[in-house]
Amino acid sequence: MAAHAGHPLLIIKGLDERLMTPPTLPEAHKKAEKTINGIIDSCTNYLQQLKHIHSEHIIMHVGAYRKHHALSRKILNRDHLSIN
Repeated sequence: MAAHAGHPLLIIKGLDERLMTPPTLPEAHKKAEKTINGIIDSCTNYLQQLKHIHSEHIIMHVGAYRKHHALSRKILNRDHLSIN
């Protein structure tokens, strides 16, 4: 620690060490942090599963549209339709 201009340098035993150590949370706050992180993780996992399910739904929906795409194209182009 250096003295400021016009101020004497005072060294208080242990103050430097105490100020340099990072603060720690009380035990109750540590438990709350762990609980909240768990809730966030479970919500994140749920949303990822929901995103996957939604993607599969969209693929099925687009697949149903594509099944009739060739017929729609023929009708719009006034092409000859054959009955199989």
